[in-house]
Amino acid sequence: MINTAFRGDEMFKKIGKITVLLSIFILIFTGQVFADSHYVYDGSSLNLTTGVLIKSDGSTETLTINDGDALNIYGTVTLTGSKNVHVSCVKNVNLTLDNVTIDNSNRRDCFMV
Repeated sequence: MINTAFRGDEMFKKIGKITVLLSIFILIFTGQVFADSHYVYDGSSLNLTTGVLIKSDGSTETLTINDGDALNIYGTVTLTGSKNVHVSCVKNVNLTLDNVTIDNSNRRDCFMV
């Protein structure tokens, strides 16, 4: 007679090991696991170095912007300063880069139009 309880325990151990290894793989090899996302809306100006966001109504907010964070741009926006961030623009964005350096040398899927 085959001991099915033993075979079931071994299967759960294997599944557990695979799950742990897959989790570690995802944490190591995904680009923005610990990055923050910031949203910059129409009429705003953001200084990447200081994190000062001037909104369209004239109010200000200071964001903590770290290297690797993602900026989601909506509408007409001006970026100044310097920080290694990912910029994502939706359709019909008018983005002004004022003294901003773009380095896409290690991104094969990045392009400028």
